[in-house]
Amino acid sequence: MGEDTPGAASALARFLGALGAWAQRRGGWVLLAILAITVPCLALVPHPHVEMDPVRIFPRGDAAIGDFRYFSENFGISEVMVLVVRGERGALAPKLCALRARLEASGLFTQVQEQPLPGRPPATALLAFQRESSMDIALALALRAEARAALREVGVEADLTGSPVFVAESRDSVFHDVTVTGSIAAVLVAAFLLAMLRDPLMAVVAMVPLGVGLVWGHALATAAFGHVDFLVAGLPASLVGMGIDYAVYLRVTQLEHAAEASGARLWERVYALIGPPMVVGVLTAAGAFFALFCADMQSFARMGILGGTTLALIFALTLLAAPALMEARDRLGLRGAPHNPRWLGRLAGAAARARPWTLAAFALLTAPLLVSALRLRVTTDPRAYEDPSLPSRRTQAELAERMGLVLDPILVATTDLAAERRVLARLQGLLGPGRLFSRAECLSAYTDGLGLPPAVLGLVSGPLDSLVSRLPQARGLVGRDGRRLLLLYPQGSPYEGERLGELVALAAVLRSECGADVARVSGAPLVYHRLSRLIGGNLVRTSVAAGAVVVVVLAALLRRPRDVAAALLPLAGALAWMFGIVQWAGWQLTAANMVVLPLVVGLGVDYGVYILFRLRTASLERAVSTTGRAVVMAGGTTAAGFLALVLARNHAIAGMGLAAGVGILACLAWSLVFLPALLGGSAGRRGPTPGPEPPAAPRG
Repeated sequence: MGEDTPGAASALARFLGALGAWAQRRGGWVLLAILAITVPCLALVPHPHVEMDPVRIFPRGDAAIGDFRYFSENFGISEVMVLVVRGERGALAPKLCALRARLEASGLFTQVQEQPLPGRPPATALLAFQRESSMDIALALALRAEARAALREVGVEADLTGSPVFVAESRDSVFHDVTVTGSIAAVLVAAFLLAMLRDPLMAVVAMVPLGVGLVWGHALATAAFGHVDFLVAGLPASLVGMGIDYAVYLRVTQLEHAAEASGARLWERVYALIGPPMVVGVLTAAGAFFALFCADMQSFARMGILGGTTLALIFALTLLAAPALMEARDRLGLRGAPHNPRWLGRLAGAAARARPWTLAAFALLTAPLLVSALRLRVTTDPRAYEDPSLPSRRTQAELAERMGLVLDPILVATTDLAAERRVLARLQGLLGPGRLFSRAECLSAYTDGLGLPPAVLGLVSGPLDSLVSRLPQARGLVGRDGRRLLLLYPQGSPYEGERLGELVALAAVLRSECGADVARVSGAPLVYHRLSRLIGGNLVRTSVAAGAVVVVVLAALLRRPRDVAAALLPLAGALAWMFGIVQWAGWQLTAANMVVLPLVVGLGVDYGVYILFRLRTASLERAVSTTGRAVVMAGGTTAAGFLALVLARNHAIAGMGLAAGVGILACLAWSLVFLPALLGGSAGRRGPTPGPEPPAAPRG
């Protein structure tokens, strides 16, 4: 490194150089120690418990979740399984009666109601109300298994939908996404490395510390949390793309300096040269993950801990094992001829020479994308988190179309039957007939339709609602605490257009104007609205934390304000491009894929940092043509890892991969073209020249 290298970076380079020499001398022992730790970790890897409860994303003690759980625990029918039986109702009547009795006798359902489906072909929907919330995956699987067993015993076929079926199917979909996207990411990364390094053995070698790091991280997550949740499902594929970068940088630098030294001296030089920017890279990337720990949303914090820890483990394993692995690979012969894209250096030189035009072009591209990015909104529609191919969702769409049954009602708890009637009257005055809600289910509806003769009514010793509460079809409408349940079913999806805002406003009015008549108001639409508000606050908090980590790390190692600004400007521009393109293309952003913002902050700044460090010892064109080659490989593998997530069946995971992939590619463009133009004539060696430039990497 040049004599003008800041003191902190110089000391770090000396330490890493000594580490590289030590790792080369003790390579065999290092590999044995890694193997000894990995074997017991493998026992914790197979199929962890996947938590599907979106409620667990929320902070502990959140009032919205307290209300939601109240309805599930007190009334036991806040969720429902629906069985759609095809055929003429009259011919199926005995079997439907037997099926209802079998489900109610299981002890898992409080009641089962029949609803004929209008239209042709004829069908009947059985609404089986659950005793407990099915968000627990074990209970959801048990409920689905119980329904299938009952159908087999009675001898009928049915399509299943509702919360427990959706949770069970989503769990299967998450396992599919983890397996498929992780495998595809590994194949894409290996293919990209093969194309750039022209060395199939090196692609395998680079995967070793990556695979071990993933196993260690997975084992730690299982030991610490006991489970992972559906938002973490995209981590393996993205970590494949990020974690492979460290081996790429070391290999490219090793080949570049192989003619100057060998053995411990070679690795001392390699680690001293490329080590400091690698440390910057892992600190910013892992720091961005750990910044998610600032979120009070449990799932985000868990994802940050797991991602940051695993990335740090992969980095440490690569530093310790790389000399032994790469030298073992070289002893096998067949050294490849790495692709050397000299056009990168020529492109950087041309951008620097045409500095005003290059900067103007980037400004013209960025301005409309920035305007587009500022219009970006995060969707609150839970369908954006789902796999649209799930059979339960197709059946639910049929229910909504044929009978207007939307399984996301607004839940209102009233103190007694009289209070319920006053609330219904207030709703009628606020909304008018047929607006916002398609139907209401409540004790008042059963009271009006009782048709009991006056003599029977005269025999009732208690209040009328006490009689109604003992009717079989109304059992779930009376809670354990004696309160009454009012279910308001929205007319159409509660998440389309302005509907969700209207429902939230109406809930606020009920709380404020109905006084003591309304004990609690909740429902899935209100929970998802609360989720969207939390996302905004957590996004700002974690992004600020990630940005602070990046600035502190850059200031500590680069020291010069000019260099820190030069590293941050490409990142800012790339973020504008990422969100602008997402908005322009009409892709939906959700809580899951908004997590990419702090991650791209931590990852995207690295590429400019590598170029800046290399410019201290080389001319602009040489710095970009050599280090730029490693940057392209690192960014390409990271983008490939994220873009593999696009093939996930879950929309949230696919959107996360798409947004991050676009962001990483934008960071590459800004670092390899904009940064040379920004530095212009001042780029290149600064301070005394450290000697002649090393020869080009050997080609065989």
